[in-house]
Amino acid sequence: MREADQQFRILRLLDRLQPLLRTTGIHYPTLRRILQVKLLMDRRRVPTLLSNRNRSEDEEVNYFVRSLWLYALLGLMLVLFMMLETQYMLLMSLVMGILMFFIMMSMISDFSAVMLDVRDRSIIMTRPVDGRTVGMARAIHTAIYLLMLTGSLAAASLVAGLIKHGVFCYN
Repeated sequence: MREADQQFRILRLLDRLQPLLRTTGIHYPTLRRILQVKLLMDRRRVPTLLSNRNRSEDEEVNYFVRSLWLYALLGLMLVLFMMLETQYMLLMSLVMGILMFFIMMSMISDFSAVMLDVRDRSIIMTRPVDGRTVGMARAIHTAIYLLMLTGSLAAASLVAGLIKHGVFCYN
């Protein structure tokens, strides 16, 4: 297994979905390569949250993971809301509203340059690559980003809510 494949575990998970993707008419090796490059570029792109820091000389710094840790710290603030003694539905509505706001602002500030990038068309579409494969690569890349961002923001409040209120809450 090559070094680049070891870096992205999500690609190994995607390999298990290969038969499903092939039935939809997607050329899987091309999709995997496009995603590998996009994920590599995500590692190198400095998020807005970390943009005011001095860039180090180390090329192996994963800025995306660093930003996820900062988002997890922001998510820890939501634990305070989960510990309040009030209506559970009110708490969950408040936490969900804050989560949606954080995710929306992060998508606008950090990921809009990636989602709205038109260089894909000029670089990839000049090759014999199906438009469906490029579209699926964009969709999977966005889903990976959203999953990781939402997980880092919501994990602490989810655990705190499960501990305080249990799995099934009927309050």
